[in-house]
Amino acid sequence: MYVVLVCVLACIVFIPGAIAGARGSSADAGQESAQAQAAEAKAKDAKAASDADEAKRSQADDFELSAATFDDIPTSDGLVSYSLAGLDAPKVSSAHRASVESALAAIEEQGSVSMVFVDAQTGSGLAYQPDLVVYGASSFKALYSMYVCESLVEKGEVSLDDYCAVNWVADSSGGYSGGSYPVYELIEAAVIYSNNNAYGALRDAFDFEGFDDWVTGLGANDAVYREDSWFPTYAARSSARLWSEMLAYVGGGSETAQWLWDLTGQTTVSFIRDGLEGLDAVVHNKAGWCSDSDPSYNSVSDAGVVDLDGRTYIMSIMTGMPDTESNRALVGQLARALADCCGDLVPSGSDDD
Repeated sequence: MYVVLVCVLACIVFIPGAIAGARGSSADAGQESAQAQAAEAKAKDAKAASDADEAKRSQADDFELSAATFDDIPTSDGLVSYSLAGLDAPKVSSAHRASVESALAAIEEQGSVSMVFVDAQTGSGLAYQPDLVVYGASSFKALYSMYVCESLVEKGEVSLDDYCAVNWVADSSGGYSGGSYPVYELIEAAVIYSNNNAYGALRDAFDFEGFDDWVTGLGANDAVYREDSWFPTYAARSSARLWSEMLAYVGGGSETAQWLWDLTGQTTVSFIRDGLEGLDAVVHNKAGWCSDSDPSYNSVSDAGVVDLDGRTYIMSIMTGMPDTESNRALVGQLARALADCCGDLVPSGSDDD
């Protein structure tokens, strides 16, 4: 009897222990399974992120700047960074952002401003009110000359040696105030020296030879022909579009394109070039400036292509400030602040990152 009682007591003692042990083993197995599933999910997420980064890098490698890509710049009233290549927007340091915002604020004390700045290789950049239209004054002269060369000269419809009459005189003391001159000479005078009479002769001769089709085909709808002015009121986005076309045009390698490109590197006035002095930057540009009793015709603007530290950028700064030396300096200060951001414009996910 005692033996039976001992056996019963042993069962009472050991069976719950066995059950508890089984439960512990089951819990351990469940925990291990959960950990394995979590690890598998984490690995899948990591692979998905890696694949996404690879896709972005591939997209960036295939990126080619064009007038159409500027559609993707965000429309904003504030300073924004962006990527036209589908990458994450670059992160601009707080110090550099503050410098750009300070330069913009200084301009806005004198007039309006529209700005676009972009790395032509990666498509990353900065913009401020990119669609705010501003009287561009003479900033359009190089772009109009590109229209003549790209759309008319290259197609054989016009020769650079053809003569054009000067029928419109804006400045009687500025030369080209009468007579006829070869197209190449008028373009040189308009681009390098910003001669209004030479520019007027070109517009008088070629405005109705396809200009509106050309400029709207590039998305610069605010720069079309106007009866009241040959100097368009247009935005930095449109300006940047057209300068990207200038890059594409010269990249085609034609003799005429290279000739025009060289002219844009010889301009006698560039607020951007002045602002970047000391940085060994090469600037191809066309500036515009005007003071008028009607503020809508005020302008201190400059736009073009900047080569700096082995990279190429498009910079367009369009302002409605009246033309003064101090206001010209403000545009140069903004150009310098933008140039200081170049190192920040390498976006996450690019091969240059």
